[in-house]
Amino acid sequence: MWDSAKKCVFVLAFFGLACLTGCNGARDTALRMGESTKHTGFLHKTLVNEGRSRQYAVFIPHNYSPDKKWPAIVFLHGIGEAGSDVSGPLRVGLAPFVADRADNFPFIVIFPQSTGGWDPNSDAARDAIAIIEKTKQEYSVDADRISLTGLSTGGYGTFAIGAKYSYEFAALAPMCPSGGDTSDGPILAKMNIWAFENAVDPFVMPASMASTLSSIRSAGGNPQHTVYGAFGHDCWETAYGDGAIFEWLQQQRRGGTAGSPPAGPSKTSASPANPITPAKASSSAAPVRPFPAAKPTWSNDQALVPSVY
Repeated sequence: MWDSAKKCVFVLAFFGLACLTGCNGARDTALRMGESTKHTGFLHKTLVNEGRSRQYAVFIPHNYSPDKKWPAIVFLHGIGEAGSDVSGPLRVGLAPFVADRADNFPFIVIFPQSTGGWDPNSDAARDAIAIIEKTKQEYSVDADRISLTGLSTGGYGTFAIGAKYSYEFAALAPMCPSGGDTSDGPILAKMNIWAFENAVDPFVMPASMASTLSSIRSAGGNPQHTVYGAFGHDCWETAYGDGAIFEWLQQQRRGGTAGSPPAGPSKTSASPANPITPAKASSSAAPVRPFPAAKPTWSNDQALVPSVY
């Protein structure tokens, strides 16, 4: 009797976990078929670099044409999406919000994958840069408008890899970084940066972001810094969902001066050290952005697995 009960609990737990981790037939099928049957949307790719083979994903706009240059975003996932399952980096972070805007999202988006963190001297970092170069060869990428963003360990990687390979990037948008190297301040001071975090984040030390931004300002930089008045690690849900970050990234150029974040509907609050005036939470007169806030739920016909933290 007890053994039967334990088996029943195990089976229910297994299927419950499967649902939580993204067993969505239409989305999974679209991802699996992407490499061989589609030319736009979410595609699976393979990199061979320094004798290593690494899977990754890209999003190609549905109205892509090689006749013009397209800005690109590189997304670095968190530790929970590390591994060899190429759909992992599409479950959490940027990809769900790209999918919500897939019909008119104007960026090529690159989703490299590490097997752990994003140390700037790691194979994963070198492969991420190689993937950028490969994408430039395969698609019409505007080399002066490639931005780097990431969450948690990927937020750390955004700072660290962004500093090591600063010549590649027009802008950095780290989300709740799990760490930072203050010695990178002089390099990061010359870059366009908009950093995001929640007011209370139980998974990272508050001093981590503060010390990194302080080192950048001490070196003469002017990083933008938005703090949401919320509890939790998932500040990216608001940042990518709000959409202002995409408007800002479109404006950035490699070697250019960072502009102020755009005005518009937002629930953000800014850090006192570098104020950003938030728009009113609700206003019929608020300007309409080219990137409307993402939908809170996703339909089954989108090439994406559900978001899981």
